[in-house]
Amino acid sequence: MTFNFYQYVCEKVTVQPLIISNVYYYQLLGDNYILAQVNWPQTYGTECPYTVQMQVIRSEDNLSYTTNIIKIDISAPTQFNIVSNSLTMIGTFVVTINLFVDSVEYLNTGTSANNRLVQTTSFTVFSVLECQINQVTGIAQVAPISLKVGTSEQIQIPDWLNQFSFCNNIQYQVISILPEFITFDTSSRIIKIQPIVNTHVGIHMIQIKGQDTISSRFDVIDYSIEVLPSDKQNIMNYLNIKDINVYEEEIYTLPIFKSTKLALEFFQSYQFDANKTLQLKYITLENFKLILAPQKNDQGSYKLGFTVLDILKYGVTEIEFKITVLPYQNKTNLGSKNNTDEQGISKEDQAQNKKQSYPISARIISITIKGEITIRFNQTINLDLNRYNISQLICFQIRDGYTDFVDYAKQRVVSFYAIQLHGVDLTLQLQFLRPETISQNLVRLKLYQILIGK
Repeated sequence: MTFNFYQYVCEKVTVQPLIISNVYYYQLLGDNYILAQVNWPQTYGTECPYTVQMQVIRSEDNLSYTTNIIKIDISAPTQFNIVSNSLTMIGTFVVTINLFVDSVEYLNTGTSANNRLVQTTSFTVFSVLECQINQVTGIAQVAPISLKVGTSEQIQIPDWLNQFSFCNNIQYQVISILPEFITFDTSSRIIKIQPIVNTHVGIHMIQIKGQDTISSRFDVIDYSIEVLPSDKQNIMNYLNIKDINVYEEEIYTLPIFKSTKLALEFFQSYQFDANKTLQLKYITLENFKLILAPQKNDQGSYKLGFTVLDILKYGVTEIEFKITVLPYQNKTNLGSKNNTDEQGISKEDQAQNKKQSYPISARIISITIKGEITIRFNQTINLDLNRYNISQLICFQIRDGYTDFVDYAKQRVVSFYAIQLHGVDLTLQLQFLRPETISQNLVRLKLYQILIGK
């Protein structure tokens, strides 16, 4: 007698499950929201298909909620979805999926059907109110903030993004140490920046934190603020302008620039307008020097200024200073009145000069495209450039070629100042109305007969 033994086919069944990830379920999602998609192929599916049993337990009360999270077959038994069904309760739901097939006892006795466990898998469904898990996302700074000392700026921090738009529980705060010139208003989300001294110059990083007060989730964004030196501070490095006290019926000369070199550097980047200052009747501008000649009854304090234009950045800066004219009788320990004429030449020197006067001639020997001109006199000149007002001694006319003079309204020398005097050569810096049209053949020097002592 021969016996043939065969293994029961259901004992051969294997399943290829995939891991199911935990999932958040938000109340607004409602019914039939797919919490998991399952597709678990098996072997011997025709001979012995498995049976799916699902268990749903809420961790908070350990009760079963199998009617609130249910299975909907797509292609039974291996493909199905797990969906929400009247899931209105907040909590943590552990979903366990068990796969069973018949055991060998069922073949022999007809009992123990679908009691052989071939696979079990669990995942968690977090049923929450949306704002309890709302994620905050900060909006990054678009570009660095840049401003100059002496200016101010306000920056509005935009509303940050909520994972759920209807959640609006973000509070903002600065979590870094703020410099003294920066403030942050938590309610308006406005950063106020007002640097006032040069010690504020530099790059300052501040951190803004936005946190959802319900979910406690937050984000942090860095803001870069760069403080630059003020134009005024840069400009004042060139200028000699300052508050000054003068006496009526006296003549004073106030150079605008600290030096000729600085004046040349200044005009490479700036232009200035002195119209505000020249509105006073006793002030004139000659060769970049203010000539102050207050008359009787001009006493008082006068707030004056220049408008400086940055040629490269097109920025405008106002430079202010004050002139105080004092009554002549308040002048003490100064002897007699300043005994000079409007050219700054003392009357004693003039008398001496008259005795030794002689004519002087000169010619231009060179001129650069930047307007630097060298004049050669017919003899050595004994001239103190710091004492004499040279613009009263020399004037310029522009001519076209060698004969015709150019219309004064179209081209002229608007101002000039001395760079150096070396022997018979005097070097000047000229400022032309239209410098781009100047060549060495366009300038003619006209010298008045002047009185200069040897």
